[in-house]
Amino acid sequence: MKTTISFPHGLGDCVYFAHQLPLYQRRGHDIQIVCNKDKRCLFPPECVLKEKWEAPKVAWNHAKHLESINDENHWMANKAMFNISA
Repeated sequence: MKTTISFPHGLGDCVYFAHQLPLYQRRGHDIQIVCNKDKRCLFPPECVLKEKWEAPKVAWNHAKHLESINDENHWMANKAMFNISA
């Protein structure tokens, strides 16, 4: 089953997500992405929808503040790890 998502985020967030996409694919997720034209080159061509589709927007949250982390959750200060853990 294909999952179509909208990912209209900035360059840095798109790079993070593009690097994480193979992790989801290896687990059997078939993801199609609607994104800004200037970000399409970051994603595998077979995943990008070029037509304008209405799709649920994926949130890309900021990591936790340094004051709220400790030795057990220090990875949550990293934006990429914080989002992949969600």
